[in-house]
Amino acid sequence: MRNSKHLVDNRLIKFHDAECYFEDTRKNNDFDGEWGQRLLVDQWNGVHPSGKHIYGIGYETSMVNTTIIKLNDNRFYDKVIRILEGDQFYLIEEEMKNLKALLDLKKQVIFQGPPGTGKTYTAKNLAEFLLTENVTTNKKEQSEILKLNKQFEIIQFHPAYTYEDFIRGIVTEPHGDKIQYVAKDKLFLELVDKAINDPENKPYVLIIDEINRANLSAVLGELIYALEYRDESFKSMYANQSGNYDITIPSNLYIIGTMNTADKSVGHMDYALRRRFAFYDVLPKVCDESNFEKDLFIKVSTLFVKEIKANVDELEASDYLSMEFKDRPQDIWLGHSYFFRKEGSDFSLRIQYEILPILQEYVKDGILNNTDEVKNILKEISNYKIEDANS
Repeated sequence: MRNSKHLVDNRLIKFHDAECYFEDTRKNNDFDGEWGQRLLVDQWNGVHPSGKHIYGIGYETSMVNTTIIKLNDNRFYDKVIRILEGDQFYLIEEEMKNLKALLDLKKQVIFQGPPGTGKTYTAKNLAEFLLTENVTTNKKEQSEILKLNKQFEIIQFHPAYTYEDFIRGIVTEPHGDKIQYVAKDKLFLELVDKAINDPENKPYVLIIDEINRANLSAVLGELIYALEYRDESFKSMYANQSGNYDITIPSNLYIIGTMNTADKSVGHMDYALRRRFAFYDVLPKVCDESNFEKDLFIKVSTLFVKEIKANVDELEASDYLSMEFKDRPQDIWLGHSYFFRKEGSDFSLRIQYEILPILQEYVKDGILNNTDEVKNILKEISNYKIEDANS
């Protein structure tokens, strides 16, 4: 904690929610009362009150230890301890609170990342948190909860999806011995209608999975304007059955999209569209669960990044990557969900028929350089055995 520059005496610990920093209270300290090392709790060089070392902590921590023990704010103290002890539900809840604040500000967000990072998983967690202020750990139960909730919808875009499928379109209906053409509201406007007419102004959530697989400009149409100007009416290209062209998107409707950054075959999202959404990176990460093949994940990750980091700004691309992905290796880095063993299944099948084919396709497409070093790493991955990792 930069002990060489700052004495333990005459310093106070300052804390505000999840941020903590030291203030040097000596006169004429050249720092105007505060000095620069401000850290989030989960980045702390902090320790458990017993003095126990936590993974990743430096060794000059006695001053930090005694200061944490002396904290009088129990709420903050408990928060520090729960994070340091790895309370997973608490960490998820904190992430959801931050994402909810982002959605309250922007109203629509896209979770972007390579395959297998849990983008849809995170989107469903956030949807449930918005609707119930809870996150169900059993994902089958969570799916049922969301399915039964009238304030929730989920849809997956694809290349053939159109404005008429999503917002409003002309359909044929039988009328005696004839047919007639009528304008019909589709999933999006049906959810809009529920949200507008909710007397309690409760939140409504739409998840659009694989949002960039459709031609977004064509699918959204004039909705691009309305996403930014909530509660203002705009004209649809089709009138409804009452002859009204006006549509209004209410502030209590939230849109969560997911986007696979590794799929370069899908449509490009232009700047006008990007301005309407907040973008949140969902990155590969090392997981603590006992059924997670950590060693294999680290081995595969060396193909994409030099070191695994939680902060996207700190990632440095591997020398095995082509120049095209040097700036954003996280766009094609294989996600952590590929490395979980499923009970009763042979994990080697996942290696041979899921992990390796993607990596081999990356080599074929020029994403990974076709070098002897890469071939050797792929051979090591192919020969990976669980018993070898645990021996």
